[in-house]
Amino acid sequence: MNRSSAAKPVGKIDRLLDELANLAASPDVSTTQFFRRTVQVTESLLDVQWAAVVISAGDDDSAKAPMLVAGGDESSKQLANLNQQFLKIAGQSSDTSWLKSLERSPHVGFSPITLRNQTWGWLIAAKQKSTPIKGFETEVLAGIGEIAAEHLKTKSAQRDQEQIQFHNRLDAFKLNAHANLGVQRASKQITNDVRWLCGCERATLVSLRRDGRSKVLSVSSIAKVDRSSDFTKRLQAMVSLAAKHGALISSDAIGGQAENGKLQSLVEQWTQASGFGFLFGVRLVDRIDHKTIGYLVLESDVTIDRASFATALRQVQPHVAVAMANATRFEAIPFRNGLAALKGIVQVGNFMKLAIAVAIIAAVATALFTLQRPFSVRATGELLPRIEQTVSAQVDGDMATVEVEHGQTVIAGQRLATLNSPDLIAEIESVDGEYAKTRQLIESKKILMGQYGHAGDPALVGRLAVEVSDLQFQLELLRNRQTFLNEKRQQLSIVAPGRGQIITWRPQANLLGKPVRWGDPLFQIADLDGDWEVVLQVPEQRIGYVWDQIDKADGGKSATRNLARQLSVEFFLQSNPNQRYSSSVIEIARSVEIDPELGALTTIRCRVPEELKHCRHGASVVADIDCGNRSLAFVCFGEFWDGWRRSWVR
Repeated sequence: MNRSSAAKPVGKIDRLLDELANLAASPDVSTTQFFRRTVQVTESLLDVQWAAVVISAGDDDSAKAPMLVAGGDESSKQLANLNQQFLKIAGQSSDTSWLKSLERSPHVGFSPITLRNQTWGWLIAAKQKSTPIKGFETEVLAGIGEIAAEHLKTKSAQRDQEQIQFHNRLDAFKLNAHANLGVQRASKQITNDVRWLCGCERATLVSLRRDGRSKVLSVSSIAKVDRSSDFTKRLQAMVSLAAKHGALISSDAIGGQAENGKLQSLVEQWTQASGFGFLFGVRLVDRIDHKTIGYLVLESDVTIDRASFATALRQVQPHVAVAMANATRFEAIPFRNGLAALKGIVQVGNFMKLAIAVAIIAAVATALFTLQRPFSVRATGELLPRIEQTVSAQVDGDMATVEVEHGQTVIAGQRLATLNSPDLIAEIESVDGEYAKTRQLIESKKILMGQYGHAGDPALVGRLAVEVSDLQFQLELLRNRQTFLNEKRQQLSIVAPGRGQIITWRPQANLLGKPVRWGDPLFQIADLDGDWEVVLQVPEQRIGYVWDQIDKADGGKSATRNLARQLSVEFFLQSNPNQRYSSSVIEIARSVEIDPELGALTTIRCRVPEELKHCRHGASVVADIDCGNRSLAFVCFGEFWDGWRRSWVR
């Protein structure tokens, strides 16, 4: 304890500080763990009697005594007595700051822990009263305080990122929950999203019927609910009892649930059987008729952060209730009431009912298979200029300058940007130096050959001639290398391959100063004043109808399939679906592209009407490709039939 910190090996100090810095940068280390280790490192490096991390309990450092965040028994004892020292100082001086009182103690050192220009707390180290804090130890203490501040910054950034991720997921949950009208689909979406948002292990949606019975609709991460399982039956019984008494379901025994002994017993049995120590079920109330329509039941370990759980649940519960109420109303449309009214009007015998039903079915089937309706294949795509070029990097380097902006018109050969490649420049200078050195060496040896030739030493002259020949070969290699490197240096200047407009969005902000590799796309140049075309993507399972229509128009001559002028297309912009345009097919791709989400796609290029040639680049379009006439049954149910047939073939 009496050794000076300066006497410690520098390697040990650096090792401990590096270890502490790595802990500060790790997002997996909690603040409590980090500050405990901070106190241990401080005590080890400074050989102090006690060390602690504290914060002020008041608005400033003089309001109240410091609160211990991390430290040992000795630090807790010393800080507990510190408030009494304040009272003594207050009777003698107007300065009651506990930090000022520590400054008067030469054996005590401290360093502020600052976050966002505000003092979060202090790192305090105290030696024995006979041993003062030295300058080197003060520097070490300040360094540890800076590392502690970096830890707080890391944790603050981590919390901010988690909040951003949570709110993004929450916004997506709100959109998805209200977009689904079917009860099963909505409940499946809700349970999976709520499980993530509330940080629990399992989420379950249970609906309530008018007779008071409950039904498990969906369980997170489970594709199909087993209605006969013990899990389902127990949960439904528990929810029915809770709904009868209007109580919450909670393993923490809160609210009206704690007063209901039978419900409490069911909850305890459930937690023991399920293996989850935490259970919470909240009522879902219809805002229109104020009736309970179901329960949202959440399960997790007992270690769940209840404050964060409650905050998330308060935000999602109203949306769950509204979404489930809307889905329930949607599925309760009274189709059966109309059939019942029809039954009351037409009072006929069973045989007549059967005859009428058969006649209706036969008439509908005849109409479906005899009536012809126009059939078209639906495809999506974009409105693009026909001439569009991508300018890529030809060498590795950093983007030094960007000389064009989005929407700027450029011509062929115009410089778009320049790259900075220190490695390439260094290699060029190295090769130039080697080239000059080799030339000088050749000249020197030629001079020696002349001297020894006059001296009559043919053996030495022959050896020098061989060396000159080797050097000239090396010189030729260096000259070729120079030519190659100079060509690469010219490629540091990126030029436009042709005339057009820059359609890359904010190139200066996105490219300037960024490292690029050979082949990286940098600029998109499109001839917006030239010809445009509609580029459609047709799913592979539907392209066969397009080829059938071409063969039909060509009289079955498959050799003329490349002449796709027989196909007419009608499309509209998604930004203006009320306006439709007519077009014709220019070309159908002979190869198939694979999209990770949409599967196999075939590209079809179509002409663009004159009024759309100056439309927005990449505008989304929806097109219907005319494929002749088909039966009404095929037009209405053909896509369903194709899907069933493909699944059956598999």
